[in-house]
Amino acid sequence: MIRTLALFGILFGTLALRPQITAAVESGQPAVPYTCNKLDYGIYWYSYNDTSQKAYSDGRAIPGFYDPSKPTIIFTHGWERNRVSDGRLAGTNLSEGRTNFAWRLYDTNVAEFWLDQGWNVGLFQWTQLANDRASPGLTFFPSPYFAQSKIWTPDGPAGMRWAKCSKDEYEDRPEFTPGVSVARLFYEAYQDALAQYSGSEIRLAGNSLGAQLVIAMAQIAYTEDQLPSSRRPQRIALLDPYWGPTRGFDYSFMPGGKRPGEISREYVQALKQQGVVFEWVKSSAVNEYNWGDTNEPLIDTISRTDYKLDLPEDSSIWNYHKAGWVLYFWSKDFPAPDECTQSSTPDEGCTPTGRTAYASSNTIERASEIMDPDGDLETSDGGRWEQVTGRTTGTAEDDTFRCIGRCPCSDTALVFDTTASMDGILGDVQTAATSIVGQLFTINPSARIAVVEYRDSEADAFGARTVLPLSTDQGAIVNAINSLTAQGGGDTPEFVLSGVREAIGLDWFDGQTGTILLIGDAAAKDPEPLSGFTTISTINVALANRLVIHGLPQGSAAAASFTPLANGTSGSIFSSSDYPTIVQAVTAACSLPEGCTRIPQLYGMHSVRKL
Repeated sequence: MIRTLALFGILFGTLALRPQITAAVESGQPAVPYTCNKLDYGIYWYSYNDTSQKAYSDGRAIPGFYDPSKPTIIFTHGWERNRVSDGRLAGTNLSEGRTNFAWRLYDTNVAEFWLDQGWNVGLFQWTQLANDRASPGLTFFPSPYFAQSKIWTPDGPAGMRWAKCSKDEYEDRPEFTPGVSVARLFYEAYQDALAQYSGSEIRLAGNSLGAQLVIAMAQIAYTEDQLPSSRRPQRIALLDPYWGPTRGFDYSFMPGGKRPGEISREYVQALKQQGVVFEWVKSSAVNEYNWGDTNEPLIDTISRTDYKLDLPEDSSIWNYHKAGWVLYFWSKDFPAPDECTQSSTPDEGCTPTGRTAYASSNTIERASEIMDPDGDLETSDGGRWEQVTGRTTGTAEDDTFRCIGRCPCSDTALVFDTTASMDGILGDVQTAATSIVGQLFTINPSARIAVVEYRDSEADAFGARTVLPLSTDQGAIVNAINSLTAQGGGDTPEFVLSGVREAIGLDWFDGQTGTILLIGDAAAKDPEPLSGFTTISTINVALANRLVIHGLPQGSAAAASFTPLANGTSGSIFSSSDYPTIVQAVTAACSLPEGCTRIPQLYGMHSVRKL
């Protein structure tokens, strides 16, 4: 019955019963070597020189280790295969196999960067439970299937057994093992350790299986009503997570038989709706080559930053796996790094966009922007970043990153109707061309802007043409706008679709959000003579190229043509009745950063004619 209630508590947020096990280390005591005949787990507060003391169950302060008024980060580790036996002190039943914050590859203790800035640094130790044997059948890449199951339920294939000092020796008698999952143990330890907390921020961070653990624990914290909002985690870092083995593994003990990666996605989406900010970094290949679940759909929900490290020659995959969390902690010692333009390369260096990229030192506001670029928590439009510089140094000091997918607007095409009826409107836009272009570069300093015009090829020499390809030269862009002349045109419908198709054919960044600002005052010929272009076919081509169209129609005829283009690509319409001038309408459309990250990614802006 106890085990059933525990599983129900994890999945549905009800209160589970605590295991009645004598603690191996009492509250307020240092992290001594494990006594292998007793189980020890819980939150330890760390200070300098890798010293630590176990949190008090009433959440009281521990001078030099924990101050309830300070911002707090709590880290948790993943699989600890053979760590207890490998750390055994010869001739004793004691083991020094505890996780700590040392990065021995570079002789650095990364907790101290946070201590220097006035943070509490905690570590949820569950080593004896995480120290379980590799799952059967996988020899090339051992899998933590058994340890993973304990995160979610006490009723998995390994129960809640814990490691003793000899390799593959476990305590599995029910009276000496917890009756609840590790996520529940973590939650109860968290609840106790922070019982008197009054600081400004609580952040969780998990490496490997620890990423699953912080998600599962946070779900309990947000579904049960025992914690005030001020004591719930506001920011969660998933640091080179391991999402679990896939092929040939039985997950019938999980709710609905779902794999941990799928359940994690569901929980993350629910927590995101509660305002939790997630950061996800990948530093190794532990989930690739069929070793694990890559969990790619989660990128759409919270974005991901990929390290491209080149560690010392003898470094194993485990060094790369650890680097994800070590560099996150180390980045606290430096200002948030530059985000680079997409064209930046390791050889040529980083050309800054004016924004910051992934780092623990980012503000929570910037971390939220990276997680969800359009600010709409209901959408799935996460992006991807990858490392540009700092690949070989092993420190976070020189790291920079560039966006490589679903990025904020970098490319914009201004598409103008230049038939005679546009004379007044075009003149207004040209008068304000410098400020309009400046507005676009304010949104994104690394922007590229193109100028396209269209007319009526049945009455004019051309249907549509590129006046200026995508360019970063503000002067050239302004000159291109000012070079346009309004003339010609025949019947009222015009070659709007040719103008959009001309813009779609520009040399956009691959996988990048593009913006089309379509400016005109007449309806589209649909279908167009000669080309056969239709609104539907144009929408499909825009979607295939990840582009969004916004419209600023003047009058009902233009609105009837522009609205389907905008709606079909998740764009917006800026009605002339809402803005007194075309310039104000253009400025409003250019001020939509959320539009730059919608999945279709083609922005159309139609011009507004003064009445």
